[in-house]
Amino acid sequence: MRRPKALYPEELRFRFDRWIEAHCLVYEQSGPEWLIDCPRCGREKLAVNVDMKAFHCFVCPFAGWHPVQLVAAVLAVNEAEARQIAAQDASGVATGPIVVELRDDPAVVRPDESLPPGAFPWTAPLDDAAAHYLRMRGIPPEHAIGLGACSVISNGDDTKANRALQGRVLFPIWNSVSRPVFWAARATHNETTAKVINMPKPCRKMRHPPDCTCYHEEWGLRPVKGAAGADEVLMGLHWLRPGEPAVLVEGVTDVAVCGPGFAAALGAHLSLAQAVLLARSGVSEVVLLFDGDAGGAKGLIQAESMLRQLSVPVRGVLCPNETDPGSLGREKALEVVMSAPPVGGVRTLGLTASSIRPKLRKALKPIVAPLKGP
Repeated sequence: MRRPKALYPEELRFRFDRWIEAHCLVYEQSGPEWLIDCPRCGREKLAVNVDMKAFHCFVCPFAGWHPVQLVAAVLAVNEAEARQIAAQDASGVATGPIVVELRDDPAVVRPDESLPPGAFPWTAPLDDAAAHYLRMRGIPPEHAIGLGACSVISNGDDTKANRALQGRVLFPIWNSVSRPVFWAARATHNETTAKVINMPKPCRKMRHPPDCTCYHEEWGLRPVKGAAGADEVLMGLHWLRPGEPAVLVEGVTDVAVCGPGFAAALGAHLSLAQAVLLARSGVSEVVLLFDGDAGGAKGLIQAESMLRQLSVPVRGVLCPNETDPGSLGREKALEVVMSAPPVGGVRTLGLTASSIRPKLRKALKPIVAPLKGP
């Protein structure tokens, strides 16, 4: 399919996928095809191709080949202002190998300890349906208890939170001082549109005050000024121990199944704030264990490069083709982790070179001590 119109110069290097993650609620990801809220009709039916930088809504006529048109609609600005945003590239972090030194940037990352408690929906202890789902997914009860898993219930009001979250399993996400600062709600039925819904991000609309809580109010949640975003937290961070290795995975279920010693970036892209969290946790090394697909391979290369620039000992390995740590289980996941090559290397299990095409880095130095299970 050929693009009917050329991109503007400001759009050519615009990191559209990172901007989408920072400003939109992503319901589904299938390679470059993502599903988000449509800013025109409000339905969760806007398909975005982050590689082609094109989008179209399945409900209303909103569609385009220029990413700045979506930026303008989401932020309620004109197209000229959107082009300035694209030129400045407000998303912050590239998705490919990092070429800009990051050593001076961690000082501007918000301290993890300063994050306020999150904007939580109504919850109750796990009901029978949720407990059955956890058993079917192989999540041990002690892991569910350690994560604080609970069921989302309704308070009777007609709110977006009640409509979208009721019946889901909610996993609180804790910061380094064991404060619940974020959450991820997992669907218990595979046929649902969005498998995981994260806590709404803080308002980032232009012309809105810095402490605006309009997104939380739209969902019917308690407004929280300065609430954490998905790019500022790591699921399982409270389980990591200084001096011990950490295994970084992608998803909520991966951590719930694999347990202590595993942390999730809530996606295949590691943000700078998340990298700083790992660097400041005091772990002996980070082993990246991403899903066995092209998206996992791309995210693994980006995460490895970022952590290496923060002087974090890092190794990387992909799960066998089309699998993830949650489907492998803790024991098999640790076996794959043990096969990870030395620092700077990335092993791809079951993936052909043509499906990922990254240039694998040479090892910077050998690992002195092998990884031990958490």
